[in-house]
Amino acid sequence: MRLAGLEAAKRFVSENFPDCRVAFLSGSAARGEDRLHSDLDILIISEAEPAPYIAAFSDSGWLIEVLMHNRESYKKYFEQDRLRGRPSLPHMFATGVILADDGTAAAIQQEARDLLAAGPPPWSQREIDFARFVITNHLLDLEDGLPPVAAMFAVNELAYALHELVLRANRRWIGKGKRIIPALRAFDPGLAQEFADTMEKYFAGGDAAEVIRFADRILEPFGGRLFAGYSSKGT
Repeated sequence: MRLAGLEAAKRFVSENFPDCRVAFLSGSAARGEDRLHSDLDILIISEAEPAPYIAAFSDSGWLIEVLMHNRESYKKYFEQDRLRGRPSLPHMFATGVILADDGTAAAIQQEARDLLAAGPPPWSQREIDFARFVITNHLLDLEDGLPPVAAMFAVNELAYALHELVLRANRRWIGKGKRIIPALRAFDPGLAQEFADTMEKYFAGGDAAEVIRFADRILEPFGGRLFAGYSSKGT
């Protein structure tokens, strides 16, 4: 019988990284939403380990993923995540449960929360136009009638590009994979539901017509499709 997630995480850290300065449990186990195959996501800050790195373990009936950082590396990753608009590491720190603390864990967590609250840097018109150009290319491919497998991958890429345009143009954080809909929902629940319904209908039936119509509605406030006349010259 495996231990409860929080108990297993505390024991794992104390037994395997006794010299760590700060540690957090993040992910579903920290929220009490873990399932049978959930793992333990553990963030560790230590000056005794080479950092950053990721390591995987199995202990106390759990699969465990350790993200190792030091005082400099986590700040570097915070800034990288801020610039790309996808705050993976800050979100993990901000929502984590403290496992080990040298007195600085709360300050690190607040740093992550402040970064999340501030949002990513705004997109320039040049970045918006590039997104329009990329999306237009996907739409032209779909309108040409791609083979089913190729169309499936094109729609996947289109979905990511659409959500990125909407959120970054509005200075909101983006997601990836299963985090796309929650990221949209945090901005506009109605749009998130329409996005999810459109994609679900496509993958159930393979008809790209509604996806194309939806994408054109998304593009409209930004000037619509963009192909002829686009140039990245000067970037």
